[in-house]
Amino acid sequence: MGWQDRDYSQSGYEGRGGSMMAGGFMWPRVTPMVKKLLIANVAVFVAQIIFQGSQNLENVGAFVFEPAVHQGQLWRFVSYQYLHGGAGHLFWNMLGLYFLGSLMERSWGQRKFFLLYTFFGVAGATLYAVLVGFGVLPRDAWMIGASGSVLGLIGACAVAAPQIRLLLLFMFPVRIRTVAILFAAIYALNVMYSQDGADACHLGGLAVGALWVWLESKGIIRWSGRVQGSVGPTGRKWVQVKIRKGAWERKMKRQQAQQAQIDRILKKVHEEGLGSLSRQEKKTLQQASKNGA
Repeated sequence: MGWQDRDYSQSGYEGRGGSMMAGGFMWPRVTPMVKKLLIANVAVFVAQIIFQGSQNLENVGAFVFEPAVHQGQLWRFVSYQYLHGGAGHLFWNMLGLYFLGSLMERSWGQRKFFLLYTFFGVAGATLYAVLVGFGVLPRDAWMIGASGSVLGLIGACAVAAPQIRLLLLFMFPVRIRTVAILFAAIYALNVMYSQDGADACHLGGLAVGALWVWLESKGIIRWSGRVQGSVGPTGRKWVQVKIRKGAWERKMKRQQAQQAQIDRILKKVHEEGLGSLSRQEKKTLQQASKNGA
């Protein structure tokens, strides 16, 4: 079952699986992987407070262009997602993870949700690194926070369930797709005119989250839960992304299927007579005659 089949993707969805707030808004039940991520982020934040100083966690885990790209410290593409610059920074990111993560995990499942959540954050850091590489952003800046991953969830929800409303500033109910477009415009302007590296990460996560769900909805990519062959030293199979074949090949398959159906109907006419055809079979035969099949 894909997200298109879920209750929340339907226009009449008002929310289930949580406690109702005033005005019809929901406190969703926290899902297993979201709970683990919330605990991990809070635990890392406590560790940041405890291990402050010259060798603090930010020095090791923050995303900085030079060590991450030129020195091969690739873990920074992930580790920065669990570091935060203060209690407020942590609170807002975890609030977004709680609301939107719980929604998407119910559709995707724990493993897929965790991998995509992490992937959105990696995508945000990648866009940040690309812009640094092209000289758009300064090379010595550093970045921390789960915002790229959370913005990826906003982008995903904006495509998967555009009728969902968010309380902007806790006062104004706004459709999530409107929020996503508004954020994208603000982040793009900040990157262009203010050289804001954090907003480059936000923009990257948001764009990739929306793009992923859109590609899934069109059948261009498909998540099957495992890959052909082994991945990693344990040989564990994780995920398979199937790329949709070309339009010409799809057209040929449709034509072959239609021709097989017509051949079956003609054989039935030959063996049992025209009167043996159902209304749908007669309609199919008439349509084929009009198309010159």
